[in-house]
Amino acid sequence: MGNIQKKDGFIFYKSFYDSINALDESMQLEVYKALAEYGLTGEMGDDLSPIAKALLTAMIPTIDNANKRYVASVENGKKGGRPKKNKEVVQEIKENLEKPKQNLNKPSRNLKEPNPNPYVSVSVSVSDTDTLIKDKKIKEKDKTEEQAPRLNYITECLLKKDLILENEVSFVDDLVNTYQQSFNGIDINCKCEYILKKMKTKHLKNRMNYFKSVFEKNIYQDFQKESNYVEPVEKIPIDDEALSMLEKYD
Repeated sequence: MGNIQKKDGFIFYKSFYDSINALDESMQLEVYKALAEYGLTGEMGDDLSPIAKALLTAMIPTIDNANKRYVASVENGKKGGRPKKNKEVVQEIKENLEKPKQNLNKPSRNLKEPNPNPYVSVSVSVSDTDTLIKDKKIKEKDKTEEQAPRLNYITECLLKKDLILENEVSFVDDLVNTYQQSFNGIDINCKCEYILKKMKTKHLKNRMNYFKSVFEKNIYQDFQKESNYVEPVEKIPIDDEALSMLEKYD
């Protein structure tokens, strides 16, 4: 059936064995012989039974592919080996690009000596490069720490007392700063401590939503009380002598 050159052998797969082994013993020999003939010569006999022919027809594509790979490998061997795949070419390019990095381990030349190749720059040693990178990281870290805003003293106090978690610090600090500027006369520190201590006894899914709602409610209640409060006016003491002098002009 296939135009395949004769060989000294062919690949026999486990799937072939399982398929043939499922037949009756009376038919297994016929299929084995037909399979061996096609694997070695590429020809299939005309006198096969329908079952043997159907089973061999299903195995032929696998045999043909194996034979094509064999022929291709033989031809490539004659030409000096299998041609490189795209992945291998890319890998070879990467390796060639990485080779100059090995020169970093060698001591750099004396700058006073003339450079035999004017187009090649003087290499920098690995230790010098590591030092420069380390210094840059330290400077960036110091700069970040200088720019980092300080927490409100109320937030720091709540954090030291373990009343808020680390991931809640930013939220609480923003809330405290906002209301401290608007409601300067209210003791926000005491309110925060009171609410957070009460929250420890509750099982809350979203702690910060609860804290914000209770905190704002208390703040506005205190503000309303202060707004409605009217300071009593002290009575001015009556001066009898002044009254008697006014009576003279009535």
